[in-house]
Amino acid sequence: MKEKIFLLDAYALIFRSYYAFINRPITNSKGLNTSAIFGFVKTLQELIKKETPTHLAVAFDPAGPTFRGEIYPQYKANRPSTPEDIKASIPYIKKILEAYRIPVVLVPNFEADDVIGTLATRFGSMGLNTYMYTPDKDYIQLVSNNVYLYKPKKSGNEAEILGVNEVCEQHGLTNPKQFIDILALWGDASDNIPGAHGIGEKTATKLIAEYGSAEGVIEHVDELKGKVKEIIQQHVDAIGLSKKLATIDVNVAIELTVDDILIKEPNQEELRNLFEELEFRSMLIDLVKVPPRQLVAAQGNLFSSEGAASSLYKSIKNTVKNYKLIDTEEAFSQLLVDLKEQKVFCFDTETTSLDVFSSNLVGIAFSWQSNSGYFLYLPKDILLQKDWLGRIATVLESESYTKVGQNLKFDMMVLKQHGIAVKGPIFDTMLAHYLIDPESRHGMDYLSERYLNYKPISIEELIGEKGNMQRNMSQVDPMKVAEYSAEDADVTGSYIFTLKMNLIKEDYQNY
Repeated sequence: MKEKIFLLDAYALIFRSYYAFINRPITNSKGLNTSAIFGFVKTLQELIKKETPTHLAVAFDPAGPTFRGEIYPQYKANRPSTPEDIKASIPYIKKILEAYRIPVVLVPNFEADDVIGTLATRFGSMGLNTYMYTPDKDYIQLVSNNVYLYKPKKSGNEAEILGVNEVCEQHGLTNPKQFIDILALWGDASDNIPGAHGIGEKTATKLIAEYGSAEGVIEHVDELKGKVKEIIQQHVDAIGLSKKLATIDVNVAIELTVDDILIKEPNQEELRNLFEELEFRSMLIDLVKVPPRQLVAAQGNLFSSEGAASSLYKSIKNTVKNYKLIDTEEAFSQLLVDLKEQKVFCFDTETTSLDVFSSNLVGIAFSWQSNSGYFLYLPKDILLQKDWLGRIATVLESESYTKVGQNLKFDMMVLKQHGIAVKGPIFDTMLAHYLIDPESRHGMDYLSERYLNYKPISIEELIGEKGNMQRNMSQVDPMKVAEYSAEDADVTGSYIFTLKMNLIKEDYQNY
């Protein structure tokens, strides 16, 4: 396999993760803000899964001053102090990286930029494809043959990989190193690099494209006109200083070889311990080799190496469930009595197809307690069915009850076709998850496996695979339909009622 090296800028990704959750921070039951840790680890896991790097290292900034601060004491002086929540997160992130057996690289007096710049230049010169994983624009100057800037996805867009051609095309350069000269004129407000005050990015880019370097601009200052000429003349020293500050050092003394950063098998046990302490339930699910303790106890010897992935989840086969088929007048009357005593309940419809307007309604499932559910199997007799729907409508149309469901738009449209207009407060788990994590999948099965460690019954188990021979729900044994549908309502309700997920508690506790 051809080498594929990734070098990660730790703090750039940590700060990015922390502020991504700033309006709805993630905290565990002990009150620790885990936003930065969660975001960083999720980014790391997605990178490994998507790009399958052969080599990986993470560079950290050192505590204390760096050589740039010695050159210019005001360097980064405009930045606020690091939030205490981030400071508390760093030891956990380093422990997680150690458990992943990913090297942490830190060199006193040098920033992560210099560490990555040195390693990227070294590995790139060896003909190895090296990717600098960071949102920081300063790294543009390091792009060369075999060395790429890998910018994380942002605002729903895919990650961006910049090579020499992309950098030169985007910034009108002949060589990525000229980006140093753009920064020398433009400055960098985030790092408090002064530049030539009054020269913006466009003007700086135009000047470098014409004169090749910051020194070339100064040398030909007499050819400039108006305000630009005046600004350059007044900031000659600042331009020279800014170029020193903006230049990433690629000659840092680092005793690190390619073999030192080769991807290794993670310490699954240690990762499990850390994820359990941090309460990262979704990340525990991915630890197939060493499953969460609570599942081991429940499933005994199910975790063989051959069936580990499929047996990691709980299911109806190894969990006690209380699902009832409601298909008699007596059972239906009792369901109505019980349902009217609830303030909040979850419901789910079962139909003969996904076409709202042409499908027939087979029944409605209800759940208001974990591991329990009821499936109201509608009578075939049209008059009796109309009677049952009319009686259940007294609850569904009442604004006294909060209704919970997954993709409720479908259920509400189906019921509308049968004369029931669902009213009152409603909570849609699919929409809630979209707001929390828009880039993930939002299907009920995915949410159940990710957050509840539970694998629901698949629809194919009941009606078969897609094709001419596939049945519909009205052709399936009512008890099997009851188990399937009641489980859907139970799982959806559990996602709201019992899931210790801070994002939902914070944002939707008053729904």
